[in-house]
Amino acid sequence: MSVPKVVKRQVAIGKAYQNVFGQGDGRLVLVDLMKKAKLLEVGPEDSPFENGRRSIVTEIMATVRYDYAKLLELAEERVAENGADE
Repeated sequence: MSVPKVVKRQVAIGKAYQNVFGQGDGRLVLVDLMKKAKLLEVGPEDSPFENGRRSIVTEIMATVRYDYAKLLELAEERVAENGADE
């Protein structure tokens, strides 16, 4: 029994995302997209557009199996940049 084409395709796509966003310049681009999508600035007044932007970035992060400890570090850096206490 062979692996279905759809599964092979999903594996290939996952590897491609990992190659593009998993290291080096791609990782830098992913962090920039996270900032532009305001991933760390969710608010109750966000529009569907803003939520959609956030959704796309989180989909990329899930596909490349982004290290969520790194996301926490980014959040802490963001707080430090803004001079907030918490």
